[in-house]
Amino acid sequence: MLWALLGLGTAFSESLKGAVTKVAALKNDSWTVGFYSRSTAASLLLITVLLSGQYFVINARFLWAFGISLTINAITSYLYIDVLRHADISHVMPLVTLSPVFMLVTGPLINNEWPTWLGAVGVLLTVFGTMVAHAQRAHRSPLDPLRELAKIPGTRQMLLVAFLWSVSSPFDKIAAQASTPLWYVVSMNAGLALVFYIAMRITRQRHASSHERPALLPVMSIGFFEAIIGAFQITAITLAPVTYVIALKRASVLFSMAWARLFFHETNIGKRAIGALITFVGLLCILFAR
Repeated sequence: MLWALLGLGTAFSESLKGAVTKVAALKNDSWTVGFYSRSTAASLLLITVLLSGQYFVINARFLWAFGISLTINAITSYLYIDVLRHADISHVMPLVTLSPVFMLVTGPLINNEWPTWLGAVGVLLTVFGTMVAHAQRAHRSPLDPLRELAKIPGTRQMLLVAFLWSVSSPFDKIAAQASTPLWYVVSMNAGLALVFYIAMRITRQRHASSHERPALLPVMSIGFFEAIIGAFQITAITLAPVTYVIALKRASVLFSMAWARLFFHETNIGKRAIGALITFVGLLCILFAR
């Protein structure tokens, strides 16, 4: 059950990363947050992998899977930071729990990992829990929460992030198995740091106001949590089906609810918390659908 412990560690770190990202995004633009956080993560992971003595293996299977995942993660990283700048953390974070639901389709297609009947039950509970989390009032139709959801700022972007993660995660597993897990995470963070650096430089050339000194402590703190998440998650998905690992990772939404109330003083999260709990029960069904 090492993979499950790593998954829980990933979930806790993911929730803290979301809270710190919320703070950093209020003080910096998305490109700056992305560059400094990813470069910090890459540096910490590089030290770790050098001390571990792992060899970096490059082959065609690694390169094409890495290229696909890098492209997707560059998009999702920007969207994730941008959404947290403008939306309540307790409102948008429950939506990331949908990525394992999408992975019940992408997992079989990409990794040939097929769900069971218990996994299907988990899907229904996950979707229902997400709808409850976003229901603002009583509804006449089961589709009303979905219509309401589409009107909330940031939710559609976070839904896109959840879907794209469901595509990138299976390719993460392919690349990690083709090389070595920690070297893959180092490469991914270094690649994302390069993408964000180029975008940051272009943005600063166009906007003089972008030359303001970044708030380094919060963005580098994100990098610290990114390093933990990357190391734990990539190791776990080499030990268990990627859908189950990502499902357990989405327990982070429960921690995020607590941070939203404690640190950001967000209100009216009671119903959202109930919805998140239902979602987590669904994720547990997916987790044990082996």
